[in-house]
Amino acid sequence: MSIGYGDFVPVNNIGKILVIFHSCFTATYFALMVSILSIKMFYPGNSIKFSNKIIYNLDMDLLIFRVINTNKESLINPEVRISITEHNVGYAIAGVFHIPTDFDITYLGKHDFSYSFKNSYNNINVVEEANKAIKHNEIKKAFESRFRIIISISGSYGLNHIAIYKKYYADDIEFGKSFKAITYNKDGYGKKGGLNYSKLSNFWDDFEKIEK
Repeated sequence: MSIGYGDFVPVNNIGKILVIFHSCFTATYFALMVSILSIKMFYPGNSIKFSNKIIYNLDMDLLIFRVINTNKESLINPEVRISITEHNVGYAIAGVFHIPTDFDITYLGKHDFSYSFKNSYNNINVVEEANKAIKHNEIKKAFESRFRIIISISGSYGLNHIAIYKKYYADDIEFGKSFKAITYNKDGYGKKGGLNYSKLSNFWDDFEKIEK
């Protein structure tokens, strides 16, 4: 440990054991502290936020979800993947359908977007699968259906690469037109131009609001 004793040294076995324990604990604590600090400084946290609900626009037969990047930096080369797991239960095989990357993006504010993709494809209707899942779970009074909408986003903030995903269940689909656009007031902007979402009144409530 390179302790380097000075005027005071342990002279009995108990003292030596305490010094050994203290030295090991200190070395471990220091390594842990450096590790945690480096993670906090160099790797961003969960800076991508998804809406809690997916909108189903019946008139346009589109599913819409909302995403916001709360990091001050823009996400470089973002890649969005969407997959649907059809309704099934037990040991039966549940088919997985990957949505083609032909979804539309609507700009709603600073780093705030909504993505819309088709509900009906050649071999799957997402809302019909969700309705099957809801009916089955209500009858069985159990959360058995394997229906899922899984959305993953990957990209980088310079040197830092991120990958995050969100699972939506059948109950998370709600009828509506679109997500509400948010008006950003001056109070929310920091000195360096970044947004402080805690100072934007009712921001996260408005983030979830759906226009019927």
